[in-house]
Amino acid sequence: SPFFSPDGRWIGFWQAPPGAANAGAGEIKKVPVAGGPAVTLCRAPLLGGVSWGSHGRIVFGHHEGGEGLWHVAEDGGTPARLTTVDTSKGEFSHRLPYVLPSGEAVLFTSQNAPSRFDDAEIVVRSLVTGAQSVVVRSAVDARYVPSGHVVYARMGALLAQPFHVTRVAVTGGPVGVLDN
Repeated sequence: SPFFSPDGRWIGFWQAPPGAANAGAGEIKKVPVAGGPAVTLCRAPLLGGVSWGSHGRIVFGHHEGGEGLWHVAEDGGTPARLTTVDTSKGEFSHRLPYVLPSGEAVLFTSQNAPSRFDDAEIVVRSLVTGAQSVVVRSAVDARYVPSGHVVYARMGALLAQPFHVTRVAVTGGPVGVLDN
């Protein structure tokens, strides 16, 4: 699960120690692109997506269900919970985060069943207020692109939808970009 710092100077990754009995024993690390030793940021189970925001926060999900999103400072430390899965609403996991360019909000996938993404939702959460809302239904793995769109997968297709990054809301209907 490699990921880049917003300034492009670091590559982050997850690594299990040699001989680890399970994927829950790993660590999130970073290494300078220019070369040098890797730095351990925190312990974490196998990742279910990760994104490094412009305000120095790394947001990640767990590969296993039942977990919300977590975050850790880009310099390392103890991870803190960011979201909690609400099983009373049928949620199974929160994963595949993407911190928006402002660093003040994160898009993520709220999955409703294991191994099924056709009824998942793209949710946006403010990293300032904690408020969150559904942005797109029946979608997975959203990313904001500089054209002013959010792109995501839906039932084997890649779609793009106009997105107002300041209001953190879609502003038009989806269009197909790629099938299969």
